[in-house]
Amino acid sequence: MKENWERVKSSILLEDQEIQFAVEKWKPDLSIQRIEVLSGGLSHTNYKITFMKEEPIVLRVSESEENLRMEKTLHDHLHKYKKVPLFHKLISLKEYKAGILQWKQGRTLKDMLYEGTPSVSGKLGYSAGLELANIRQYPFEKSGFFDQHLDVVEPFEMTQERYLETMEMFLGPHISRWIEKEMIDQIRDFAKKWSELISLDDSSSALVHADYNGLNLLGDEEGITAVLDWEFAMAGSIYWDIGNFIRYPNTPNFSYCEKGFIAGLKSQGIILPKEWKQIARLYDLLGL
Repeated sequence: MKENWERVKSSILLEDQEIQFAVEKWKPDLSIQRIEVLSGGLSHTNYKITFMKEEPIVLRVSESEENLRMEKTLHDHLHKYKKVPLFHKLISLKEYKAGILQWKQGRTLKDMLYEGTPSVSGKLGYSAGLELANIRQYPFEKSGFFDQHLDVVEPFEMTQERYLETMEMFLGPHISRWIEKEMIDQIRDFAKKWSELISLDDSSSALVHADYNGLNLLGDEEGITAVLDWEFAMAGSIYWDIGNFIRYPNTPNFSYCEKGFIAGLKSQGIILPKEWKQIARLYDLLGL
């Protein structure tokens, strides 16, 4: 999965006393027992902080104040949605901004699929479908990218023409540093062949997690327990998140998970056309 992707920015490494200072800005009397750098995160750096008597927290450190403010606004907006961690406080820390978030228990969906059974994988997929349906209950008037107040300030309305224009921009000369020409040609051919299916996307503009996959979903054998890492959230089509979710079909037991996922969406009234997978792949190509 994407744990092997390059980070967008270098990790932000803090000294223990700097982390203690950050915690004291929230609750000055807490005694830190352990500090652990968490894996994952393509632009922020996350620390798990364990205390002697209190529940653990996550210290989420970023160079982007606006992005963290957007996340806090979103977490506050979703406070009734129990699968999203509470965002306790936003603080300044040296030249960075840091968020103090609730620690959520659970194992990553990715790990559970690797170690699980078909029945458990199907149940997890079903639960992931339910949670995506819950996320879609937060509508927006237009699609695009948020400012810190969750206003759409960079509209992005998807049409076949807009899709192909955006794909050509992504496949510009710089992309050859990472992808061989043969693969670039295959991506371009796929986009041209299937882009007309964009017209079948009748989902309205609503909240998009934009990184909805097995590394950002926690769970147990009963289902999904948490949806983490909202740094790329936006407003738009459900296919952004569907495409992200099905990106790794070779993951063990994923076929059972995918069937459960679609069933979970269907149970909430989200009925997809027979071409849903091609549409989701189209969106996910832009999400890469």
